[in-house]
Amino acid sequence: QNCGPECGCGMPAMTGDPSCGVMDCGEPTCGIAYGEDCGCGDVGCAGSCGGTTGNCVSRGAIPVVFFVPPIQELQFFGGVQAFKGALDATRDRGNFGANLGVNIGGRMSWLPWPGLGYQIGYRAASSQLHGSDIGNTVDPHTQSFFTAGLFHRKQVGLNYGVVYDVLKDERSESADFGQLRGQISIKNPRGHEIGFLFARSLNENTLAGVDYQGVDQYLLFYRVCGQHGGEFRVFGGMDDDSMGIVGGDIDVPRSDRWSLQTGFSYLIPEEEDGGIGAEEEGRNLGMGLVWHYGKRARSGNGSPYRPMFN
Repeated sequence: QNCGPECGCGMPAMTGDPSCGVMDCGEPTCGIAYGEDCGCGDVGCAGSCGGTTGNCVSRGAIPVVFFVPPIQELQFFGGVQAFKGALDATRDRGNFGANLGVNIGGRMSWLPWPGLGYQIGYRAASSQLHGSDIGNTVDPHTQSFFTAGLFHRKQVGLNYGVVYDVLKDERSESADFGQLRGQISIKNPRGHEIGFLFARSLNENTLAGVDYQGVDQYLLFYRVCGQHGGEFRVFGGMDDDSMGIVGGDIDVPRSDRWSLQTGFSYLIPEEEDGGIGAEEEGRNLGMGLVWHYGKRARSGNGSPYRPMFN
């Protein structure tokens, strides 16, 4: 496959030089996609030799090359969740169920930005496992979450990132919610980090005559990273209606491959307790296990391309 100096390229025959041989074809005028005329059998676009695409171009084909950014971090996770939000206001009951997902992170080689990373993640959740007495629904309530975005992380100094989130919520009616989520923070050499988080709703849905949208959030947070992996974070702030938001999460490595994650958030209603106040409150509690590819549960904190957002 490696043609010699007599071919005029000195590299594998993917240079496009038609004078380069391919593998053990035995015919120096044969291009990459050689055919029967080369004496190598029916390989590629059978027909005349010459050129790196054989007869493909004459048939109207266009060669396309895809470049995929490298993957440095791969995490699979699953667990349980319990939550209550605006769509549960009229029944004041809440939800319990299970979820599974994946989160991928790596270097964004497509853009000439030193240290820029990307992340792509997906989570599927199923709640109300025995249905609901509202409308006599027997099927579980399902949700699908998708997150994609860019970030820049350093061991010491300025960290920042932004992602686009999509939630597809399937209850008695189907609704799609989108939001923009971002973070900027400063981290010191001892692993202590302080910063600002925000989430901005991008659309609304009308369900049963009522308009719903994601909660705009403006939060301050403090995080500390362990020397042997893991991290602990607390946050607090408000939404655009001046309702308070508090929460926290923790990631504890249990081995080189496994870690335990748990966290909660609570939306504090502005109205008095009971009545509207009980309807406006929102809460979320989750716990699960994470499997880290490459045994990076304890060493992941040292990776600049570990996904920044859950």
